[in-house]
Amino acid sequence: MLEFFRDFRTQVTTYFKLFISSIVNPVINEIVFISNDSLAKSKPLH
Repeated sequence: MLEFFRDFRTQVTTYFKLFISSIVNPVINEIVFISNDSLAKSKPLH
C-alpha cells in the first residue's frame, strides 16, 4: 500500500512539473520577448 502511494505521488509530481512547465515556459518566453522588445523600442536609434 505504501509502495503504491509512493509511486503514485512520484507520478503526480512528475505530471505536475510537466503541467507547470508547459504553462510557465510560454509565459516566461512571452514576458522576456515583450520586455526585450520594449527595451529595444525605448532606446534612441543612432
